[in-house]
Amino acid sequence: MVRDYFSIASAEDILPSLGSLVRRAQELKRTIEGHQSAVVRHRITTDGESEEITIGAEFYDAELHTLTEEFYEVVERIEATGAVLRDIDDGVVDFYTKFEGRDVFLCWHAGERRIKHWHELDEGYAGRKRVVDLK
Repeated sequence: MVRDYFSIASAEDILPSLGSLVRRAQELKRTIEGHQSAVVRHRITTDGESEEITIGAEFYDAELHTLTEEFYEVVERIEATGAVLRDIDDGVVDFYTKFEGRDVFLCWHAGERRIKHWHELDEGYAGRKRVVDLK
């Protein structure tokens, strides 16, 4: 696997477009989840068994397919930047960088204007440290 490596400046250069893509992926995910819950409903029958009822499946199936396709296209566009999408719901994105000869991640959370944190590859979001420690 070929990795793209970023400096803080090069990662920050793509934040505006990346932020838009992450927001779109979040919107699509919420819409897809809403459609999925609208399609299938459960009903308790008189004998106490649960029965699955499909409501408007023809409409929702086509719409769901279109939304899902767009969702995966947006995720692919995010990944094509070289960034690593970690958490769509929270909007967490990592960027490979080098520090003291080893790979680490620059870590960005949607809504942040700059790259302010980094972490080891195996630490994740909870292990974030301020970038001033990286320099």
